[in-house]
Amino acid sequence: MSNSDKVRDAYPTVDNPIIDGDMADYRRCYMPGRSYFFTVVTERRAGILASDTARDCLREAIRHCRLTLPFAVDALVMSPDHIHMIWVLPPGDGDFSKRWGII
Repeated sequence: MSNSDKVRDAYPTVDNPIIDGDMADYRRCYMPGRSYFFTVVTERRAGILASDTARDCLREAIRHCRLTLPFAVDALVMSPDHIHMIWVLPPGDGDFSKRWGII
């Protein structure tokens, strides 16, 4: 195996992802220490994120998660029915799925 093959296999890409087997047609690329962009939409696009209480709950859930599984939030945009976030995970850790599960 050449050095370029070793590098390619060590770092997942769109062409060479690490696939999460939990969901049949869903691919997740886990790359430790990298930045990730997420869009999360509420069920049936319900406008549940419009209230101050809902926003406070989301902030608290993120704080709670970061106590056990740290990550940086570089950006967060909230709309009534969806959020956009950019996270940076720590070196050696690419498990954003577990964090979303806690949140």
